[in-house]
Amino acid sequence: MNNRQSGNRFTIIIVTAIIVLFGALLVWAFNNKKAAEDAVAEVDLNSYIEGNDKNGQMPDNISGSKDADIFIIEYADYQCPGCATTFPFLEEIIDEYDGQVALIYRSFVLSYHKNGTAAASAANAAARQGYWKEFAELLYANQSEWEYADVETRDNYYKEYLKEASDGKADIDKFIADMNSDTVKKKVNYDISLAKHLKVNATPTIYINGESLDFISATKDEFKNIVYEKIDNYLTNKHIKNKRTGK
Repeated sequence: MNNRQSGNRFTIIIVTAIIVLFGALLVWAFNNKKAAEDAVAEVDLNSYIEGNDKNGQMPDNISGSKDADIFIIEYADYQCPGCATTFPFLEEIIDEYDGQVALIYRSFVLSYHKNGTAAASAANAAARQGYWKEFAELLYANQSEWEYADVETRDNYYKEYLKEASDGKADIDKFIADMNSDTVKKKVNYDISLAKHLKVNATPTIYINGESLDFISATKDEFKNIVYEKIDNYLTNKHIKNKRTGK
């Protein structure tokens, strides 16, 4: 066999290997996508989701009771200014309905937010020690400190927030380890897969008992009145006494 024939044979082998590898990658991507879609199809997106193999055994982050009559489900990004504005309003609403309403928070990280994924990871790491709500409040309240910070500065802020959120009781070393763990990565990715299934494309996106909130105002009174109307109508239709209004 001359050099030219050897060269042609080698080229054919390389091209064939590339084609086989490309085909394998396509099959792998298809199977992963199907697995993610199947995982979403198995759950009720309008209810509290317990820990499972797909979300790293990390249940929904929730403010309020799992037994509430009404769930507000928010898909949000901790680096989103609009989310930072509305989060305290939602917390007030949960308190005003005294156990009838709960907030389920799921991460939907926007690709152009530098530290959005890190913040979602930090919040879920805090959740591993029981401090999700307190930590989330501090993330939003201090958004301008960490949103464009470098990695070291950002993580130092996160550690300080957890110390404050836990009154110094949290295990900071565990927090950092959890932030970078596969478990937390699974949870963040799972939340995002739920959002994508619903075709969420902006934050905050809010559902109240499965019904989307079409208009989200940054004005406190206007925002709360829109939410009040949906909640009050639901309670009235279900003949449940409204603890906010007493009716």
